[in-house]
Amino acid sequence: MSSTLQSRRRRVSVPLALAASAVAVFAGLVPRSGPPARASGAAILTDARLGGLEGGNSPIKHVIEIMVENHTFDNLFGNFPRTNGIPADASMLSPNAYYDSAPNVHPIWATPNEGDVQGAINNSAGGEQMAMDFQPGQGYQMDHYTVFPQDGMSAITEFGPQFDPNEQYLATNYELADNNFQPIIAPTQPNVMTALNGTDHGWVYNNLEPGATQPWNSIFDELTAHDRTWKIYYALPPSVLTGTIWNQIIPSGSSQDLTTGSQFLADLSAGNLPDFSFVRPGVGYSTEPPEDIGQGDAWIGQLVNAVAQSWPSTPPPPASTRSGPSPFHST
Repeated sequence: MSSTLQSRRRRVSVPLALAASAVAVFAGLVPRSGPPARASGAAILTDARLGGLEGGNSPIKHVIEIMVENHTFDNLFGNFPRTNGIPADASMLSPNAYYDSAPNVHPIWATPNEGDVQGAINNSAGGEQMAMDFQPGQGYQMDHYTVFPQDGMSAITEFGPQFDPNEQYLATNYELADNNFQPIIAPTQPNVMTALNGTDHGWVYNNLEPGATQPWNSIFDELTAHDRTWKIYYALPPSVLTGTIWNQIIPSGSSQDLTTGSQFLADLSAGNLPDFSFVRPGVGYSTEPPEDIGQGDAWIGQLVNAVAQSWPSTPPPPASTRSGPSPFHST
């Protein structure tokens, strides 16, 4: 391709540095059992709603990490001002360039109301390695995504700011972490494990590794060892997580701290938020393709707004991203 696209796997993470916070959908927000209404281009977050976040010298007492799925930095912020985004002359091989030649293709914009464009690119470790096109002495060329079966033009489709107004608001008014890479070429589970444990133990698959597993020494283990409180708020029925890898990365006797998304709102309401909250969405608004980006963005906006309204002295919430392989979409 004429200009190499940055290698970026992004599972969007929005860590919020909070001073003695609490969270629930209060102050005009109603807790939902299902996915939030789509934002339709209108940000839930505004200067008026987040005015209480400005200033203040309170020490950080709570950290909230909100993780959504499967979009790279360039996919959502490729043209964001003053970032290392998509080169103006970026081009890749045409999906039609098989037996006959075809002109190179350029990144395209998703059309209004498109939401998402495909079921997901092939993000298996093997598929990613082939699409990334490693050349000895030259590194990964990142130029075979468009010609890899299943990926095509969806691999280089960009979503404009109208699709995620709340994330764009946070990035504009607070902080956006560019060039933030995670060196894991693998699908969802290994990447989440690396984010929480610093390693995937070399297991690059979504299923459980057979046999005895190594200790994870997760962030939850570290927090427990230092008498810090934590909870995993996962917006899925707890029964769905039984027998999954989540039970392996939490300390023994802490199963009650792997709880539901609605419990996050209840704990915020009661002022019982732990020192560290890890929040994951449910089905329909995780932004996992082909789920609508707008649904996940509205959910993020509701959560951040709830925190801001529940604890007016909260300092600014930096919005950041985790990155790794794939030019646009991710695992």
